[in-house]
Amino acid sequence: MNVNDDAVVVKGGLGPEGDKVEKGNGGSTNVLVEDCTAGSVRSVLKIKTNDRRGGFVRGVTVRNVKVRHTDAVFGVAYDGFRWKYPDFELRDTPIEDILLENVSVHNARDGIVVPPRPQLPPKNVVLRDITIDRACGDRIRMPDATGVAVDRLVVREPGVPRTGVVFDRLENAGRYAALSPNFAKAIAFLARPDLYDLKPGRYAID
Repeated sequence: MNVNDDAVVVKGGLGPEGDKVEKGNGGSTNVLVEDCTAGSVRSVLKIKTNDRRGGFVRGVTVRNVKVRHTDAVFGVAYDGFRWKYPDFELRDTPIEDILLENVSVHNARDGIVVPPRPQLPPKNVVLRDITIDRACGDRIRMPDATGVAVDRLVVREPGVPRTGVVFDRLENAGRYAALSPNFAKAIAFLARPDLYDLKPGRYAID
């Protein structure tokens, strides 16, 4: 698989004929993609909604995927067809129960891109065990992480394949404390119950 646009697409609408007569939109649910190898694709998984036509995206699992190049490993785009239905009432599209796991990408422009949507944020989106050899843009662009959990995202630096940056949740910090005494001290500081009460400034950890 080697394309410069959509590779495999699941759409909840009825196509051009449906656009003429229907104001509502179907949904996409119970989608499983696994054990795939791709060359160059726009995204490993991208969810693009049309918030003028409602619908829903639920129960999508993508796992065990290897990709040579992608613009973004995971991305969300809200109301991607606003221009097409300017007079229809706004119907936000729920995005729920999404799992992306065990993904290996050689080269990515961005890692995870999720714009904010306060009125209806994603729910139960889990991005787990993702490795990117090279990311030239944003590793994570997610101003509001509500509803999205990132668990073990490793981004390696160009030309240094054995090192990198690990993104994980603080509750999993114990996995890394044994790697170095300095890690243990830093993690203990981040786990302080009064961390958010501290005034801006410098604090001695060691």
